[in-house]
Amino acid sequence: MGGYRGGKQTVEGVKCLDVNWLNRNGYFKTYFTPGKSALGTVRWTYNGNPSGDIRTRTEEGRFILEYKYRQGGEDWEEVTQGISLIWTSCNYGGQRPWFTCSNCGRKVGKLYAGSKYFLCRHCYNLVYQSQREPLHYRLMNKAHNIQKKLGGHPGSAYSFPEKPKGMHWKTYNRLYKEYEFYDNASWIGAGIKMGIIEP
Repeated sequence: MGGYRGGKQTVEGVKCLDVNWLNRNGYFKTYFTPGKSALGTVRWTYNGNPSGDIRTRTEEGRFILEYKYRQGGEDWEEVTQGISLIWTSCNYGGQRPWFTCSNCGRKVGKLYAGSKYFLCRHCYNLVYQSQREPLHYRLMNKAHNIQKKLGGHPGSAYSFPEKPKGMHWKTYNRLYKEYEFYDNASWIGAGIKMGIIEP
């Protein structure tokens, strides 16, 4: 299915089912109605072009997936996978769904097509793309995210943003200290990587 980075697949490189997106778009609307079934189709695109689809339905309190799968150059295989859902109460009323991973039983919000079946990222040992980046890049991104959070431009070429209106000085000063830490640590990490600074 692709998505390999340094020997491991990434969550960004495989197809994903998001339980909250499916719920918002009505895929589970007949879940609590005995004898009723909601039919649907989930489609993926890559660079604006179709890259796959699966048929879905609810049946006897489960979410059913129907799709075709093949490994390498083998023939296409029809796959039907039933996924159990768990509903939990929200703090302000209502309920939200969770997938139950068919392999390990974890309660998760997303399932991934790392191979034949949609399972949780733990079962496929998937990593996030950001985890494959060197540490000093991750630290730099944390510093840049603080600049953006305060309404400024990311990057060392730009000065630290002014305190936004309505923000407490205590919060602003905490963010500034975090920014300084991540920015300095990223430069030190880059220096060590290039051999300019002794580890």
